[in-house]
Amino acid sequence: MKKYLPVLVIIIAFMVIIFTGIYVYPIKTNLSKELVVSDYIDYSKININTATVNELCGISGIGEARANEIIDYRNENGGFQSIIEIKKIKGIGEKLYSEIKDEIHTGRG
Repeated sequence: MKKYLPVLVIIIAFMVIIFTGIYVYPIKTNLSKELVVSDYIDYSKININTATVNELCGISGIGEARANEIIDYRNENGGFQSIIEIKKIKGIGEKLYSEIKDEIHTGRG
């Protein structure tokens, strides 16, 4: 029996992996939450609610003066609820917004 023990352990481990859905065959249930695009935050984008002046200056078309205005706005208004709200900053109109909207997020999903 002792010489078959390692083989038996491997077979049992393999069966556990297959039947529990770990690694090889994930089992989907009605209880599992589907990943929704709005739940995903792309951390390669700049969070306009937490970014520093230097980080904000990394956004196309945003210089130090506008970066400071963004920070002032978020401090006065409790942050941005959505990225479209950045158009309330002087000098950020529809054209600039359309250029930067893919570079920013609010961290609010």
